[in-house]
Amino acid sequence: MSNGIVENEQLSELLESARMECLKLLDSARFTTWRDSHLNGSLTAVSILARPDSSRPKTCRIDVICQSAGQLRVDWERIPLELVETEGNRVLARGVLDSRGRWTFRLNYGAKDQGLRFRDPIVTLDLPVRAFALMGKVQGADDLPPSHTESEQLSIEYTMEGDPPDRTLIITVRALDPALRGGRVRVEVRSKRSGKVHDETIDLQYDEGEKGYLRIREELLGIPEMGDLKIEAHPTTDAM
Repeated sequence: MSNGIVENEQLSELLESARMECLKLLDSARFTTWRDSHLNGSLTAVSILARPDSSRPKTCRIDVICQSAGQLRVDWERIPLELVETEGNRVLARGVLDSRGRWTFRLNYGAKDQGLRFRDPIVTLDLPVRAFALMGKVQGADDLPPSHTESEQLSIEYTMEGDPPDRTLIITVRALDPALRGGRVRVEVRSKRSGKVHDETIDLQYDEGEKGYLRIREELLGIPEMGDLKIEAHPTTDAM
């Protein structure tokens, strides 16, 4: 393996570490409509600023600002957010960081200070390269990690159909939260070695039992050059 490939893999791992640290910081943040929050990690920092909206006096503007250390260029746009009540765990709003690592929520000021936090809505499933060789075969299949996982809101699973060169990866997303009925989900397939490979937003079809499907030809995934893959799914901002 050349030095260039090693350096790219190391950078990819560092950026992924920064992204995961940011998610943990956001998940640990506790703030209110009247109180800010600032958190620092080794690779990232998060500021959550609660301010009156100058254009709408009865509205609270909550600015989320994520920053990386040094010259790290984290792909902030891949980080979704769910704003949740501390009591009751009700989702109040959804958003996704822009390329600068920022997003703004707006809430009505209540009769009292409202406790808030973020929840990580991402559901993740690993897809090793060897799955493409072993899927559908009894021998060695027991060595594969699970092909299904779920959270409170979504479940995702993968299967494959057909034979090379026409083999297709099928990703099935199912809504477990009634609030997602008829909503949309963003699905990303990312190479652990070099970053994102494919992303697409799919509709959850009620007549399919609130399922959505993503089909990708194996050749489009660059197997095995892309190395092991990771499937991620999360509700989009319009899935409220």
